[in-house]
Amino acid sequence: MQVSPARQRMARLAWLFIEKFGLIFLSIFSFFAFALLLTPNELGLAVLLLAIAELFSFFFSSTIDNSMIGMKKISKSDDGTVFWTGLISTSILACVLWVLLSTFYFQEAESSILMVALLFLPLQSLSRIHIIHLRRAGEFKSLAQRTLLGKLLGLCCGIYVAYIGYGAWGLVTQAIVMSFTSASLLMLTCRRSVPFTFDIDLIKDLSLVGVPAAVKSISSNFVEKGLIFALDITLGSAAVGFFNFANRLVQLPKKAIHSALMTYGHPVFSRKAKSESPDAEKLLSNFFLDATQIAVYLAAPIFIGFAIIGEALVGVIFPERWAAAASLILPISVMAAISFSLTFLPSILVAKKVTKKALIPEIITTIMAILFVFMTSEHYGLMSAVWALIIKLAIMLPINTQVITSICVFSVKRYLLVLLKPVLACGVLCGSLLAYITYLPLQDVIDITLIVNIGGFVYLGSVLALEPTIIKRIRRFVSE
Repeated sequence: MQVSPARQRMARLAWLFIEKFGLIFLSIFSFFAFALLLTPNELGLAVLLLAIAELFSFFFSSTIDNSMIGMKKISKSDDGTVFWTGLISTSILACVLWVLLSTFYFQEAESSILMVALLFLPLQSLSRIHIIHLRRAGEFKSLAQRTLLGKLLGLCCGIYVAYIGYGAWGLVTQAIVMSFTSASLLMLTCRRSVPFTFDIDLIKDLSLVGVPAAVKSISSNFVEKGLIFALDITLGSAAVGFFNFANRLVQLPKKAIHSALMTYGHPVFSRKAKSESPDAEKLLSNFFLDATQIAVYLAAPIFIGFAIIGEALVGVIFPERWAAAASLILPISVMAAISFSLTFLPSILVAKKVTKKALIPEIITTIMAILFVFMTSEHYGLMSAVWALIIKLAIMLPINTQVITSICVFSVKRYLLVLLKPVLACGVLCGSLLAYITYLPLQDVIDITLIVNIGGFVYLGSVLALEPTIIKRIRRFVSE
């Protein structure tokens, strides 16, 4: 029986979310395990070491993804150029970073862990071309299966290493084993010809589109990594551990949802931008508004709810040694909820090939945030990192709103009105949860489970009252 294109898209989207949320489930499980097995100092050191490799790897991956996903055709020569350029450049970069950091920053005992952590860079570059082709073809099922298997194997190895007492080595082992397994499976099962070619013009063209988009995409990632370095220098590894604990509790689900929406959004927005319809600009703008509203409807309540119950959750589940991180959860969660109003900004910038928009403010505010921590950490402690993120968000939110309205055919007022109903629904959710915990404090897992269920029903009811056709709109959105 022939499957309709709409059903095929739904199946592909389902596997996309299985990959992202399967990964996030395993990440949350490993996070809980490492939080129980490692001390704040050990967790802080491991996070610091991996942050270096992950930052550069994310920049490389974002550059390739943003520049190649919209190409009309990718030849074998293009594959070869990107593959070998990536592998050689990341390998050289890993060696240079190890020499510099082990000489001027890390102690001798930490240098060997750093060397292993930096293997993450070339390992990630190995499978980038394969991932690009699978995403362009909508083969999210293949990606999900191989990535999840790699994560599962890495998780088992990492937890075992931490359990037998090797501390920071456990988290590093997990990342390296996962990366190696996923890359090996992709290269063996989805073989591609990668001739040894170097097309300088192609590299320049990809860089012109990909680098600005990567810088913009990496901004939030870079500010987090920068804050980690600033905290390590001013307050020590334990502070890094506490901040990372609170931040990852929020960022793990946020990044999974955001990444899934972006992976879906990039090709859809690019396809709509290439339409030759006379109303193409208007249709693209309307689709952006619909997509943004749906993203906020689906994602924001998760983080509004977590802002309210997060501190109690930490007190119930984790040992007292992580209590210092609990107060950071509320502001970080609220910022995560707000960020979904800009979920598809990178997608539309890539689609319209204007990735340089607001690039300079992104860089400036990131530098400001990091410097803020250096200057105020002695006074504010861990909260200096949170205040730095709030300052960056407060500056960039109106700037990015102006960028959106400058490239789309709608006004700021219309954009804000689109966000009004999701905000009202989240307000109802927030009020109901606060009213509940005022009279019945959260003391155990049963209380937390009960309030989550109550919040879910209240939010669903308020959304259906404000937007009776929301289910049909979501179905239409995912079938695009």
